[in-house]
Amino acid sequence: MNKKPQSKRELVRVPYEQNVLINGALRVQAIDLSEGGLYLHTGRSFPSNSVVEVSFPLFHETLSVQAVVRFSHEGVGMGLMFKALNDQQKALVRRYITETLKEGTCQEDSRRKLLFIGDNEMTMKMYRSEFTLAQISMFQANNETQAMEIIRDQDIGLILIAMDMEKRENFNLLSLIKMSPLAQKIPVIVVSPANLPGTKKKVYDIGAELFMEKITASPKKVVEAVQKLFEEACS
Repeated sequence: MNKKPQSKRELVRVPYEQNVLINGALRVQAIDLSEGGLYLHTGRSFPSNSVVEVSFPLFHETLSVQAVVRFSHEGVGMGLMFKALNDQQKALVRRYITETLKEGTCQEDSRRKLLFIGDNEMTMKMYRSEFTLAQISMFQANNETQAMEIIRDQDIGLILIAMDMEKRENFNLLSLIKMSPLAQKIPVIVVSPANLPGTKKKVYDIGAELFMEKITASPKKVVEAVQKLFEEACS
């Protein structure tokens, strides 16, 4: 009986935080790599199904291949699916994945992928710098639609929501995430003001693992909380 071909979503992904070149001109940050393609962080949007040339370093070589934009999260990033790797390129990609997996620590597996949901671009950039230093891959979303697309396409290990939970629309977003079959088991940390009585209780009641008051939640403290939850997931 013929085996069903492995889908891109089923392929093993490993962290791959490197600068890559799109169409020989646009330099962007890669987040992860599989035998099927790359996920890139970029503010520039490419239409789904368009074909691009991507050049990326592996070991002492630079691979240049054509890839199809499988999905695009505007202002956040995009997933590329390789069109046709030659045998040598396949071997290099497979070797990189195998050697990364052999390192075998939770610092490098999919549980170190974090989805940041926020509505302030400066805050997102600040947290991205902190999480990069902590060797945590950060994906970002501005709304529910973007968040669910990323959750569907990535092995997200933790969600960080930095939004005012005293605004109904933001609390509704948290509620929708915790009720979604795709996301309800993913731990959530919320960073929000807590000026109104009952704000914390509402957030905990809906299923968040941790509520941190914005006024005292420095980026360093938030990163420490994230790392602690990742470590608990590894134990």
